[in-house]
Formats: sequence, structure tokens, C-alpha cells
Amino acid sequence: MGGISDYSFNLTNALKGVRDFEFFVISRKVGTDENRENIFYIISRKKVQRSLLQIFEEIKTLPRTFVEVFESLNEIKKRKPDIVHVQYEPGLYNLIFCPMLFTFLKILGIRIFLTLHSRDYFPLNIFHRMLLYRFADRILVHSISHKNLLNMKKVQIVPIGINVLNQGIFSKSKNIFFYGLLSPHKGLEFLVKSFGLVVKKFPSSRLLIFGNIDPRHREEVRYKEAIKKLIKSLDLTEKVDFFIKRISQQDIPKINSNIAVFPYKISYSASHSLALLECMAAGKAVVVTKIPGLSDEVNEGINGFVVTPESYEQLSEKILELLMDEGKLKRIMKNNFELAKKFSWENVARENFKNYQI
Repeated sequence: MGGISDYSFNLTNALKGVRDFEFFVISRKVGTDENRENIFYIISRKKVQRSLLQIFEEIKTLPRTFVEVFESLNEIKKRKPDIVHVQYEPGLYNLIFCPMLFTFLKILGIRIFLTLHSRDYFPLNIFHRMLLYRFADRILVHSISHKNLLNMKKVQIVPIGINVLNQGIFSKSKNIFFYGLLSPHKGLEFLVKSFGLVVKKFPSSRLLIFGNIDPRHREEVRYKEAIKKLIKSLDLTEKVDFFIKRISQQDIPKINSNIAVFPYKISYSASHSLALLECMAAGKAVVVTKIPGLSDEVNEGINGFVVTPESYEQLSEKILELLMDEGKLKRIMKNNFELAKKFSWENVARENFKNYQI
């Protein structure tokens, strides 16, 4: 699993601890035609082209979408739920799936809750307002930035959920690290350039990059190669450990570094960065760029630092400030670990339940 699948799994499990819910899940197909108890694999996966070619993918999958809408409605009518809670982000379903489903749910008198895991863009935002958001009784988002972007009374904030971990052991190293998907908007080139300044002050420092890519997305593969070339051109090859691998939240406390850096240029989501929150939950200090959603939970000097996007000089200044002041570094790490508790699944479940009661 991953992403929204993990979110749905953790949320339903946590809701059991809030109240004795009876629930069932309609999910995307995962290579099996067998339904498990209370989980029905109905919705087909579709290719995401990340271009105008996506229009043709939507048209191609339309006949199958009609079938999946009515299969979903059939399961819903059998169980007669009080609420249907949809986890949504652009590209997850065929564009017509949710509007069709929501229309019939309204006819059946079933309340609709919609959690948005990422923002949408023109012209998709117009489509969503006309044919999706208007049907929802309540829309849930993960950050104040996303709520302000939508500017609708029915929008409420519910934190994204993470598993709160024990704080990792304080590292005596001067290492810094990056963790997450390797994509051009992540601004990793600015972290590499800033590290070139850091290593002049602390020659023993290393940059640890834990990045995963989807080989099907050419821009991610090209970006990985571009970053490697930059590292070589700056003569940092012996100072950078570049791992192309997906790591879990349980691995983060074991990373031999106290400082996580998120140098994003832009964000395709107004939601929180899960990678950032997972680092906070492991008690890591963080340096982030001033990007909506990404910087919402970072208070300057309290639990991290916020810098201007694309400024490797500012990045290096804040990283050096943490490396040179161990007392400040330890204080920020402790503050992050305490702050992360509000993102526990128990708290997320309680906040969802409050909204169900409207």
C-alpha cells in the first residue's frame, strides 16, 4: 500500500477506537478479484500522463467507469450507510466517477464527506467546484493554506495522520539529509549547492539523500541524473550518499543526521508534506522553504527554520546555525517530537468523528 491506501487503512482502524463503527471500504483493484471482509476492490487503476494526453486516458476509461459507479452503488445500497467518506486527489479516479457517484448518493439521501489530499489547478478547479464540491456535505483538508485556497464555509481542517515514533538518538555527526520523491519541484539542486557551503565550514559533514522515483515518469529519471551531474560538477561526490530507495517512517529515527531539509521550489499540494511530518515525529530538526502547506507547521526558531525558495545561501545559513549551536538544535528536535503528537491517528480519528456529527 501507500499514500491514500495507507491513509484509509489507518483512519478506519483508528476510528474503531473512537466509537464502535460499522464500516466498509470500496478500493482500487490491487491485483486480486477477491473481496476481503468489508473491503471491495472495484475501482480500476488508470495511467496518469501528467499532460494533456490525460484527456484521452479519461475518455478511454469512461465505459469502465460507468460500470464501476454502479457496482459501487450496488454495495452501498446493500449496506445503507449513514455517511460515505471519499478520499480524493486529482488523477486518482476517472474525472466522471465521483460526480456520478455523488449524484446518486444525494438521491439516496446519504451524507457525503470528501477529504482532499492535494490541491487542484485551472481548469480542473472549475470542474471540481461545479460537479464535485457542491455535492459534499463537508470537505476536509489538511492545512490552513488549503482551506484558504478553497474559501468555502463547508471546508474544515483535519490533520494528516502519522504514527508517532520514539525520538531517535541524538547524532554526533554534522550530517544533513533529504527524504522523499525525487521530482524537479523539490528543489534538490539548491540543497546540493547549499551543502557545498556547509562542507567548507564542517568538512566532516555528509549529505544523505534518500529519494525514490517512479521509473515510468521520465522527468523524475532525468532529474535524478541532473542532480548526480551537479554533485560531480561541485566536486562533492565523496561527500554525498545518494540512495535511490523508498524508506519507511520507522527508518527515519535511524538516519545518522539530526537535520532534515525540504528545499521545495513549488508544491503541487496545499496540504502538509507527509515526509516533513514523519521527520518531525522522529524528533528531527527541519529547514523548509516558504511554500503553502509545507511551512504551515514550522515556527521560525521554535521547531525549525523557513527560508525563501531557491535560495541556497539562506539554506546554508540556517543549516550552519543549527550545526553550530547544539543547544538550539536539541531544543528544536524536542519541540518537533512534542508537536508531532497532534498528528497521531487517534487525534485524526477524533477530528473526523467531530465532523461526522454535524
